[in-house]
Amino acid sequence: GGVMGCRTRFFKSPEFAAKKEVKSMAAEHKHAFGVEPNDMGYPDMGCGRYADQLSYEQWVEINNAQRAHYNMVESSGPVLASMALGGLILPRVCAGLGLAYAVARFLYAQGYNSKKGADGRMVGAAMGALSTLGLFGICIAMGLHKAIV
Repeated sequence: GGVMGCRTRFFKSPEFAAKKEVKSMAAEHKHAFGVEPNDMGYPDMGCGRYADQLSYEQWVEINNAQRAHYNMVESSGPVLASMALGGLILPRVCAGLGLAYAVARFLYAQGYNSKKGADGRMVGAAMGALSTLGLFGICIAMGLHKAIV
């Protein structure tokens, strides 16, 4: 939600579309591909040609939102796998740790998207790390228990 909110506010604004550089890129895109460019700034992920046309504050805001999103994508796979495996033995504990992880992700994104930027993510990062370590620990203990038995 944070990334899409930034994209909508920044790239869909009439002020952005009215910029000479943006109009030039749109014409270049249409010439190269035969269609109008996407009006949400794609394929720019925050550090490309469209983002160069943002103010510094907008550039930082979209990159903070993008980084918080990437971090969630990067960490969710192992967490979900650990929840599924650990949940076979300790479903309530893993559900609780999964809920803690979800809350941590929310706090992480809110903090990262605040005026503090990367420094604002620490509470969510710590909570996310603890819940992730708990899930990993359950899976390791489960594996060791099955190996011994």
